[in-house]
Amino acid sequence: MKSDKGISVGKKISKILKKIRQEKPLIHNITNMVAMNDTANIILAIGALPIMAHAQEEVGEMVKAAGATNLRTESALSLQEKVKINIVRGNFAEISILAGFKGNIKGVESVGSEKNSVEIAYSLARKYNQVAMITGEKDIVTDGKRVVEIDNGSPMLRTITATGCMATSLIASFAAVCDDYVLASTGALVCFGLAGERAALKAKGPGTFRANLFDEIYNLDEEIICRGLKVNIYEL
Repeated sequence: MKSDKGISVGKKISKILKKIRQEKPLIHNITNMVAMNDTANIILAIGALPIMAHAQEEVGEMVKAAGATNLRTESALSLQEKVKINIVRGNFAEISILAGFKGNIKGVESVGSEKNSVEIAYSLARKYNQVAMITGEKDIVTDGKRVVEIDNGSPMLRTITATGCMATSLIASFAAVCDDYVLASTGALVCFGLAGERAALKAKGPGTFRANLFDEIYNLDEEIICRGLKVNIYEL
């Protein structure tokens, strides 16, 4: 049986989702060519509006209009020092590097142990006064005070490209209408994980899974969220 606390979180997430669909915030994406189409589609499916602007002449203007900043791995450390960034999402290795620990990245994938995910995310959040999250088999979200562990998701998410970028795009969509960035990030990852779970049930392979994923994001509602979310919230 779902606890009262879990139902309350589900209702809060559902309220943010409704606000996204009502306000249709503009989400500026600076991402690679492989992920661009998927991030645009996932933003449309959740109810927001995507735009991709890469030219130097227009990036500054677009960031002001969209109210969001995306990190590229190769410039993340520099950006952390020069720019106030409210939310950072990465895999275990990426967040480990940003927090000053060792990380092992092969391509865009994280390689190695994830046993210390909470401590590493917590360390980064405290260091830069931001919300830090590690996505993987278990997602971790923390602002250096609150910690949220999210168990929604499916192994099928590892069979297609751009799932990390898609998750980031959903986080931006939620954060655009909710200034509690822990709740916004949690809501985005719960919705993405739930959609992955539901898409996998109908999939025959990676191709049908990808198509189903967008459909399930589009069809999310309060009942699905409250019934399916798997979160553990505590304070350090």
